[in-house]
Amino acid sequence: MKALILAGGLGTRLRSVVKDRPKPMADVKGKPFLQILIEQLKSQGINEIVMSVGYMADKVVSYFGDGSSLGVKLEYSMEDRPLGTGGAIKNAGQFLKNEDRFLVMNGDTYIGADFKLMMKESSRLNAMAYLLVKRGETYQKAGLIELQGNRVVSIKEVEKATGYFYAGASVLSRNVFEHMPDSESFSFEYDLLPALIPFGVYAQVFEGYLRDIGTVDGYLAFLEEVSYIDREV
Repeated sequence: MKALILAGGLGTRLRSVVKDRPKPMADVKGKPFLQILIEQLKSQGINEIVMSVGYMADKVVSYFGDGSSLGVKLEYSMEDRPLGTGGAIKNAGQFLKNEDRFLVMNGDTYIGADFKLMMKESSRLNAMAYLLVKRGETYQKAGLIELQGNRVVSIKEVEKATGYFYAGASVLSRNVFEHMPDSESFSFEYDLLPALIPFGVYAQVFEGYLRDIGTVDGYLAFLEEVSYIDREV
């Protein structure tokens, strides 16, 4: 099982406190946030990881290299310009098309999930995409996910709503590459996922720990909570 970490964003919302490095390399008590994600994957037996990198990619590559120092194998999918989350997955296809299924996770979000269980459920359901979703409330642009049982029936872009939203991790079938838009830059959540719904998109409602460090408040909160994460991992 391979994992793809989406770590190519500009991180503008965090720039006031993380200025000299890309957002996923934000310092967390002496180690970059990305290292915490890599260690989490390794703890679950996921040792082959592709990192989609763009903005200040050299900082990531020079720090982690081939991953051997952490006991994993790292490969890099390079973005010459921002491609969006969907475009980043498409761009990484050369590393993933031989995998029956692969994990995708956001490089700025920690999710205390069982990724191997997600893989098993995805296979059992023969899902084109299997998502973690979390119930909550949003006051900014987000994708509201409508469920019938565990099947996703619609994804609507909203500005303010209460309901289920994508939590930042999914297992995708390699067949998703047959349904990618022609454009290079596009959104996973708003452009790709709706096109996959007729082919079987399922969701697991996640009620565990989740923290997005992409905002100053989220990052500072994670710094306070990381001792709890250490105990869990």
